[in-house]
Amino acid sequence: MINESDPDASIESLQEISFFALLAVINQTQDNKEAASLFGELNGILTIVKQLKNGVFDPKKTACVCLSQVIFENEANQEFLIKANGVNLLAELISD
Repeated sequence: MINESDPDASIESLQEISFFALLAVINQTQDNKEAASLFGELNGILTIVKQLKNGVFDPKKTACVCLSQVIFENEANQEFLIKANGVNLLAELISD
């Protein structure tokens, strides 16, 4: 298992794992409101918002798609996004 504390793990490996984890969230929450709500309750929104701060383009892009999926028609997750300062980060990405 690769994690960020592993000195042998490359940045590229960690980014690839993050990418596929985000894709898994997108797939799991598509048309599944219960899964999206659970993801929000488990601080998943904050985890995705952290990806918006990543200096690399692909994780940011995938994080945006993932956020759109988990907040769609989900007021609780929309509130989590606001509290995590995610709306401001998204606005900054638009102006970049």
